[in-house]
Amino acid sequence: MVRTLIVCFSLVSMTTSLFAEAKLVHAPDFVPGQVVHSETELNIEQTLTIAGMDVETTNETFIIMEETVKGVTSDGTVLNGEMKVMQSNIGLPGGQGVNFDSGDPDAEIQPGPLAETLKFMKHFRGRSGSPR
Repeated sequence: MVRTLIVCFSLVSMTTSLFAEAKLVHAPDFVPGQVVHSETELNIEQTLTIAGMDVETTNETFIIMEETVKGVTSDGTVLNGEMKVMQSNIGLPGGQGVNFDSGDPDAEIQPGPLAETLKFMKHFRGRSGSPR
């Protein structure tokens, strides 16, 4: 579930850079029981022109996932894992921003359009969808 949210968020954030054609293929040979550690860093600076006005947004996100290969199927690999770290700084129009750090459980969630999503992510544990 977290991976799906992260991928959706990343895809929505990167829509302006998808005009170039590229084919990336990553097809490792996974073995059941293998632990897969991945680190992802995402930096986006985006300027949208709405009604002739430039609206600037930024996003800096760092994620560490650790997953265990549960099985290998003909159409893909089944992974089950947990998000170890997620840090995100989102810059919104008007000088507003949202900061999130999964390693700081006592941090106050700022009110705003993403508050409920951040509250969910703060207490999310693993891909099973069960909060802590």
